[in-house]
Amino acid sequence: MSELFRWLKKTEDQRRGLEAVGMNEIETAPEPTEIPVTPLQIAPRQPSISSRLMFNLASADPMIRAVLDPRTMPGEQFRFLRAKLGQLRRQRDLKTLLVTSSFPSEGKTFTACCLAGILAQEPGKQVLLVDADLRRSRASQNLGIDYKEKPEGLVQVLEGTKSLDEALMRSSDMDFFFLPAGQEPENPSQVLASNNLDQVIQRMAELFDWIIIDSPPVLTLADPARIAPLCDGVLMVVHANSTPAKMVQKSIQIIGKELICGIVLNRVQNMQASRYYHHYYSGKGNSKK
Repeated sequence: MSELFRWLKKTEDQRRGLEAVGMNEIETAPEPTEIPVTPLQIAPRQPSISSRLMFNLASADPMIRAVLDPRTMPGEQFRFLRAKLGQLRRQRDLKTLLVTSSFPSEGKTFTACCLAGILAQEPGKQVLLVDADLRRSRASQNLGIDYKEKPEGLVQVLEGTKSLDEALMRSSDMDFFFLPAGQEPENPSQVLASNNLDQVIQRMAELFDWIIIDSPPVLTLADPARIAPLCDGVLMVVHANSTPAKMVQKSIQIIGKELICGIVLNRVQNMQASRYYHHYYSGKGNSKK
């Protein structure tokens, strides 16, 4: 991890140098942001998960659709991340992942949506994406789920007015399930402070092969620090060439270094590998016989 911080520090110094000579506009890739316990309505474990609420990834954000396309470089990068997580899984219990960042607009929700979709592309895997950003939920929008009124979701499950199984939405494309944030409560922090949260996450782990939880940024709200200990690991999303290294370090200290299983650098510029990928798959790298 020390190499990452040296890289972040180097890019910060380079950025300051560019700003000093007036180069303020740098091209970047497009941006894909203890209450009483109520008895939970948790149904007995079932062999398969059904849902009456469906969504179609054909309506998802174009950047997400590009990642889910097996012929694209962004998709290849997420499949590489999937492979690394698979390696970690063989070394330790790893099923529930919290995805967060230091600040808003670093791409954590985009990363969570893409990662869940890529994991769900594996045959036989059932994957759940949870929108736990109760104040600024964006996952539904990224997935292209259009509704006039916010559906019941995580909030109502934690309050005990809706069962987990009833609140789930399912993609028509693959075994990709989604639990929306739900109707916003008056006090989101109190809802997440409920002991029901632990029970709900345990129930998710019984039903799914992977659970990806999108949470608020670490340095703006206490919610990630509350959810992280209930998960098997945390992925930090860092906006390359933007987020200061010391802020990333501070976020890791808040979460706990032992919980961090990876850092995703978002919007890295001038990736040489992307040129090689295009060269290889366009057929230009094939020698003539």
